[in-house]
Amino acid sequence: MTKALIFDSGPVINFALNNILWLFSKLKKRYNGNFYVTRKVHEELIENPLKSQRFKFEALQILRYFNKKIFQVFPKKSFETQQKLFDLFNSIYKIKGNYLQVVHSAEVEAIAAALEINADAIVIDERTTRLILENPKLMAKIFSKRLHSKITINFDNLKTLQSMTKGIKMIRSIELAVYAYEQGLLDQYLTTSIKRPNRTLLDAVIWGLKLHGCSITMKEIKEIKEIESKRGSRKY
Repeated sequence: MTKALIFDSGPVINFALNNILWLFSKLKKRYNGNFYVTRKVHEELIENPLKSQRFKFEALQILRYFNKKIFQVFPKKSFETQQKLFDLFNSIYKIKGNYLQVVHSAEVEAIAAALEINADAIVIDERTTRLILENPKLMAKIFSKRLHSKITINFDNLKTLQSMTKGIKMIRSIELAVYAYEQGLLDQYLTTSIKRPNRTLLDAVIWGLKLHGCSITMKEIKEIKEIESKRGSRKY
């Protein structure tokens, strides 16, 4: 196993929008492994935004972390499983006789890279990709409600996809941020001028990431807060 995390673009952009990109330097030092992005993800983070006006500044901020070698572009340009994974993801859910295209090439490339080197995890905030692998029937219900039509599942393709991705671990930007909070890496934002500063800090980080695209349910937020309230190492 290669000690590495493979990042989709979402979590990196989310950290940038919340002004906590600097956390990646500290997290990587503690992890003592590689932070990789694939070439397509690099395009989404750097190359394409630099051609625009809206996201150019975020791209320049993120680029600094590539220049400092916090992030590296995965050296391979393609992976044997990539096209098969892409085809499987997009041939699971059918509506009115047609398959829904549910994932994009960058997300699939990140998953293929993680499988290629047996990475520790893929860091991804996007809900659809996660639910297809973790709770495909719930994803079908969501599609059906969103599109106001019946969704059928190709269980043969789903089974093949699940077999190919078995064992892959997915984590979100919120999991990274909560770990950082537990390790005291966000303590610079604590202030005695407000009540329950630790609780306020944790709530602020979670909601900052959620509102910028990290998929997390209210139930999960409640569970995180309950766990942290029971921890004896920090006054919550």
